[in-house]
Amino acid sequence: MARIAHGPGGRSMWRGCVLSIVLLACAPEEESPVVSAGMEPLTNVIDIHGHHGTLRTDYGQYDITTESFLSVLSASQVKWVVVSNLDGASVEGGADVQQSAANAATSKLVREHPSRVRGLLWAKPNEGTPSELIPFTSERLPDGSRVFVGVKLHPDWQSVSAADTSIDGYMAVCRAAGLTMMIHTDVSSPLSHPEKVFDLGKRFPDVPIVLYHMGFFGEHEVAMEVVRRATAEGSANLYLETSSASAEDILAAIRQVGAERVLFGSDVPYFGALHYAIYGSILETLRSALPPAEYALVTHGNAQRLLGLE
Repeated sequence: MARIAHGPGGRSMWRGCVLSIVLLACAPEEESPVVSAGMEPLTNVIDIHGHHGTLRTDYGQYDITTESFLSVLSASQVKWVVVSNLDGASVEGGADVQQSAANAATSKLVREHPSRVRGLLWAKPNEGTPSELIPFTSERLPDGSRVFVGVKLHPDWQSVSAADTSIDGYMAVCRAAGLTMMIHTDVSSPLSHPEKVFDLGKRFPDVPIVLYHMGFFGEHEVAMEVVRRATAEGSANLYLETSSASAEDILAAIRQVGAERVLFGSDVPYFGALHYAIYGSILETLRSALPPAEYALVTHGNAQRLLGLE
């Protein structure tokens, strides 16, 4: 079973920096920046990276549970959040439930919150089979819209390389059902390195793959270059997602690969009650720096196209 680890200082350091920014912005004499950043910029946003389940994770201070997610969601104005169930993760301290059970719980959550939540199917290639996902791909809500809009793979937590052929069956499910594959990436990991995702993408160039975290901490340029290369060659259909990246890194990614290859995601509810205040501040910076059309692509347009969300 995998251990939860993000490297020395990694996410804790990033979290501390971001919280410092937000707390400074929240000081009484500077209230308006966070109010405007945390509200209006979020109203049309589609967040393609959320979680639910029972996991209270590393450092003893992160509550990534369904209750925490729903609390953050209800207090925000985000239009849609796309979630996977961390109870499916084969990780120390996690529930490690079977693939089908994890996805059944996500289906239930979506059906209880159909106006704001859609699901990702959790993939467990080390234990489950791709065929177990097929019945979920046809699930529909009363209005005919999909319950699930993609598949989520966390190579490190499932102890499998993103390039391993055991992933091919899951990619075939995505291809057949018209779903997008979301893959956790980490440049420090031999399992989830962006180049491994590129190798997988070249075997399935017609299946969109989103690189969650764009390579994780400190080395976003590696993921940017992978997506730039894949796009230039036409050899794989790769995209970048923004969680764990600063506004400056996101802007660099847009310059490198184009706004049409970057999607907003935040790893909600990682930061708890402050989650969308933090990302609202980042979005405010993006909105100020980008042409309106590019900002729209990153925050919702690309997700609408790839995931069928309106």
